[in-house]
Amino acid sequence: MFLRQSSGQAMLIAVVIMGSILLSITTIAGYLSTQRLKTSSDVAASTRAIYAADAGIEWNLYKNLISPQLASAPSFSNNSSVSCSQAGNVITCTGTSTPSTRSLYLTITTQ
Repeated sequence: MFLRQSSGQAMLIAVVIMGSILLSITTIAGYLSTQRLKTSSDVAASTRAIYAADAGIEWNLYKNLISPQLASAPSFSNNSSVSCSQAGNVITCTGTSTPSTRSLYLTITTQ
């Protein structure tokens, strides 16, 4: 009656391999979830930056057409900011909401 000493090795190796595969799958799933959360927050910041740039364009038009004495650019309660410049008949406004920056420009034409 000789007992084989290596009869449990195959089972041990199979469990280790299955554990490694399971660990790899959960690591990949966690990474993908993190990337999805990051992307969704970037979309929100990008949207805030576009709206800030749009508000800057509207502010600049109002300043040029209706009330030239306006001095300060609009301020936002959502931690966005805008900076505008005008070169001739082109108004360029850049909206920023960390980490996104979006620019809009408007060309004014007269008929």
